[in-house]
Amino acid sequence: MRFSAVSHDAPLDESTSVGTEARSWDIFRLLPPPPDNIGKGFWHDASLQLLKISTFFILFLLTLGSAVVAKSSFFLMTSAIGYGGRNMTICTDKIPEAKINTVFISNKHVAKWVWGLYMALCVPELICFIRCFHRTLFRNVKRPSALQFFTVLLVESLHAFGVGMLVFHVLPDLPAETGAMISNALCMVPSVLSIFSRKAAKMTLILIIFDVAAAASQSSGFWAWPVLVPEIRKHVLVICVSLCLISLAWWQNFVHTNSFLPPIRRLGAFANCLSERRSKTYVVVSLWKSGNKILYLRMKFDEIMQRDPFGEKLITITAKNLNSTQINHFLQRMHEFETPPDPRQSKNKVFGSEELEEKPRIPTTKKPWNPDDDEAIDAGEYEKPEKAKKVDPNPVKRNRREVVEEEEEVISAYQVYDDYVELNQFTSPYDALWIALIQIGSVIICYHSSKFACKVMMQRMGFALPIALAVPATVAFLSTTCEQRMKDPCHMTGILTKELFWQCPAESIGMWDFYFWMSPQTWIWLTWLVSQLWVTIHLWTPKHERLARSEKYALNYKKSNYWVVPVRLFILSYYNGAFVDQSLAFNRRRDDKAKIKAEFQDLELENEESSQTYETIGPGQIPKPPPSVCSVSSSKIESGLIRDVASSADAITKIYACATMWHETPHEMTCMLKSIFRLDEDQCARRNAQKYLKVIDPDYYEFEAHIFFDDAFDLNDYGEPVVNKFVKQLVEKIDEAASAVHQTQMRLKSPKKAITPYGGRISYVLPGKNRLTIHLKDKNKIRHRKRWSQINESGGGTLLTSEIQAALKVVGIDIPGYQV
Repeated sequence: MRFSAVSHDAPLDESTSVGTEARSWDIFRLLPPPPDNIGKGFWHDASLQLLKISTFFILFLLTLGSAVVAKSSFFLMTSAIGYGGRNMTICTDKIPEAKINTVFISNKHVAKWVWGLYMALCVPELICFIRCFHRTLFRNVKRPSALQFFTVLLVESLHAFGVGMLVFHVLPDLPAETGAMISNALCMVPSVLSIFSRKAAKMTLILIIFDVAAAASQSSGFWAWPVLVPEIRKHVLVICVSLCLISLAWWQNFVHTNSFLPPIRRLGAFANCLSERRSKTYVVVSLWKSGNKILYLRMKFDEIMQRDPFGEKLITITAKNLNSTQINHFLQRMHEFETPPDPRQSKNKVFGSEELEEKPRIPTTKKPWNPDDDEAIDAGEYEKPEKAKKVDPNPVKRNRREVVEEEEEVISAYQVYDDYVELNQFTSPYDALWIALIQIGSVIICYHSSKFACKVMMQRMGFALPIALAVPATVAFLSTTCEQRMKDPCHMTGILTKELFWQCPAESIGMWDFYFWMSPQTWIWLTWLVSQLWVTIHLWTPKHERLARSEKYALNYKKSNYWVVPVRLFILSYYNGAFVDQSLAFNRRRDDKAKIKAEFQDLELENEESSQTYETIGPGQIPKPPPSVCSVSSSKIESGLIRDVASSADAITKIYACATMWHETPHEMTCMLKSIFRLDEDQCARRNAQKYLKVIDPDYYEFEAHIFFDDAFDLNDYGEPVVNKFVKQLVEKIDEAASAVHQTQMRLKSPKKAITPYGGRISYVLPGKNRLTIHLKDKNKIRHRKRWSQINESGGGTLLTSEIQAALKVVGIDIPGYQV
């Protein structure tokens, strides 16, 4: 079998046709080998689909579960603060003789929950500080102006004030499910800004009507809620102010440069400037907010700054309205608990030779219980041991380590009165710290799972849907839990400590009860929920690129000026630990449409016709086979390329395929060249689709291939360097690889040859108008081996265009070893 061959040295005439003279005897074609489909088939495709569906459900459950745990644990801490200075009904397992057991929660019991709540609010700020400080040290980011810095400082200070007032002064006085409902009313400012940020279009008026309805629904918390729900009237002013100030933090995501109002357009441009300088700004602002929140704590300074606030504290359990039989039974049980068991007595009890003698009743104080009496021991007065000794005839001493000086005295285990008893116990140490760590961990998991869902293009199922369901799921959990707690005071005591539970309404109704949906508070909450879904409608229509970074820097170009612009999945560098779901929803960038602009890397290629880059060789008058997607029309140059903004080519992915060669076999060379031609064909198809079909391809890329040939020269008889047999072999395999990929015999245009300081260079123009450059190293001119370290010296430094490199240098981003 004989193949037609054309020498590269023969010049191509510009008028040469793509088909040559017919040869009836030359009917052979070089076809590629059959594709390798080993391991592919029905089960392979089914397993991929199953893996994808499983990933969807895992992300959905992870985001929703972490959001519900974060919100539930957060409201558990606010409820614990709200119990300060009040009696709380607990499980009757400590004093089962009474129907109700209560404990008095003093401020020193609440201090640990204040610190836990403060930690939950400050950890996201500290994470933001670490990230911004790292960027400031290792990246060249712009410094904010005085106006920009103080604008951000003012907005974030107001945001911190709103969070502090709502978290420490409002939520502790409200039921937990009501606090969860309020978290859907945090988009007052975004809903108002959305009205004025619409760009002029046919549907603008209809969209503005929906925006006005959403803003009115959010404002119902200011006028309708206090009227229909009288319980919150005393906090209505603080609630209105705090909700507006909290929502002010996300204003930058809801002003657009394409608004129909000029002031909003200028505000959008100012917001873009703030994004470019955010890293250095938040190094200071994040620390300022962390320290600022301590001013809004609910307690006095001396109560907060107690020694070991997370350690165990003494607490008094009270059981009232007991008769003499119940008190006698309580004393008998305490005596059995205090007396060590007698082995002989246990043995006699087994054989029935001795019966348990009834213990006489220990006389109690002949004095009725009066809470106003100084002699009565209240839950917060166990620091008076001398009074406890007067009323307790049978005290049990408990030895504790000497931690606090006033607790070194003898403390009675229980006190008995005429119609009530008191039992002193210690709280669980570090329970508040563990709850705070669970809340912080859940917030971090929710943030990273949401970010991952956005990166892998699973935003609707893995981010938008669970974020929308987070508050309803939390309300369902809290309402059902409170309903069970009202029926059974011991509900969830196996998980939570005896003095810890969510605050519940006076009449708890589960979410699945009909009367729950007939409540006016439920109606108002549903309007908040629907308005939040409308304001965050952009979560359901993502337009970002795949595997997008949470923060990356793109090079922007306009009128010969270059600057670095941060492109983020999220507008702000932090998230709110108190309301993580709302923070992520409002913080998710609304305008993340892919900016696509096709630019050619070599202007010289634009002036060349595609017929000059390669020639096909076919039999007779058979029409040219159509498998190649790169047609002659790909050489046409149009100025009307699809673009959204005047962005630089840095917004487009550029693939530089680099390979090193030495003494590879012909088969290895052919396989590598086939990969290059496949990339060239795919890139050409994407470019033509974008050019002529007006298709915006989010995966568009530009391509360039480089081969670095080590020890590419031999010496001839005259001592002159000539290319060795391996270089000739590579050149011969180029046409063979191109013919195999395009399924027709073809030859490329003669390459350009150049002498370089390191040896030589051969440059091909591929059929898809991408460039293949072969760098030939002469070991007498450049150091032998160490090939990758010498790529820069061999011309690899020109992979970055001089314009982009110059722009990077202007903004302070330098590539070591490369000079423009």
